[in-house]
Amino acid sequence: MANSTDTNIPLTKLSPFKLAKAISDAANGKLNNVTALPNNFILLDYNNADQSEKLQSTQFLDNINVNITPHKSFNFCKGVIRYKDLHMCTEEEIVAELFNQGCRRITIKKNDQIIETSTYVLTFNKLQLPKTINAGYQLLRVEKYIPPPLRCNNYQRYGHHSTKCRISKPTCPRCAGEHKFDNCPQEAFKCANCKDSHVSSSKTCPKWKQEQEIIKLKYDLNITFPEARKKILLKNTSISYGTVAAKTYKTVETQTEPFTFNANISTNIPFTNQNNAPTSTQTPSAALPPPFIHSFIHQGRRLAVGSFLTCLSAYRKR
Repeated sequence: MANSTDTNIPLTKLSPFKLAKAISDAANGKLNNVTALPNNFILLDYNNADQSEKLQSTQFLDNINVNITPHKSFNFCKGVIRYKDLHMCTEEEIVAELFNQGCRRITIKKNDQIIETSTYVLTFNKLQLPKTINAGYQLLRVEKYIPPPLRCNNYQRYGHHSTKCRISKPTCPRCAGEHKFDNCPQEAFKCANCKDSHVSSSKTCPKWKQEQEIIKLKYDLNITFPEARKKILLKNTSISYGTVAAKTYKTVETQTEPFTFNANISTNIPFTNQNNAPTSTQTPSAALPPPFIHSFIHQGRRLAVGSFLTCLSAYRKR
């Protein structure tokens, strides 16, 4: 992560050409990827440890004083272990014995009481999550940690904590009204996110499921939350071929009407030569009437070829 120490001159406001050249010169080579983040930070994806050391020792980029530090989550990974006999150990002891960066025990709240579980979240100082770890003489399986969606208890929206909420008016998680949960006069449930008949914290909410899918993709691909959200939203809004093929479309066609051909009608029809000049007027004994010709031209797409040839043959025999 790279950012300018001068808030008046953020790196994201510089020319991308100059910034890319300055980063390549500092890393002594081209990086794998460079991404500008919304908080004016620059995410640097290096190729090897040598580039990482050179970037962290860099103090200037294009004559701008910068601070380059490892990312807080991209260079680490979190896993979950479950073992009930670890309740005798403190979190500090688990960290010291397992040589990881952090340990947190999962707790749940039930009947206004905090209950400690036998599930622990471990932070490893490596990119690849180990499949198993040795807890003394026990071999424990390590699962990937997928945190639950972060929902604001004040505004009931996902993606931020209530301590960082910018909305002054609270939203009730029960009825989606502009009041706190303790002052809710309603008995019916209404979600503040999807407007369905359930509380805002329900795991059956489509918004909750979408946020959980975003978080899972973020940790599976080791990408940022904005990138994961963009991929999921693009995936959910795209129309598949099966969806299009299943739809029923109305086709606009020319309506045809049955007609009666009277061979006894005698009509004067002018004949023309190759230059479209009229030659003479002949009166065949049984000529096709102009309405039939007009009907054929106007509705030719709907008239069967066989029917037309039959009528033409009958006309010639007359």
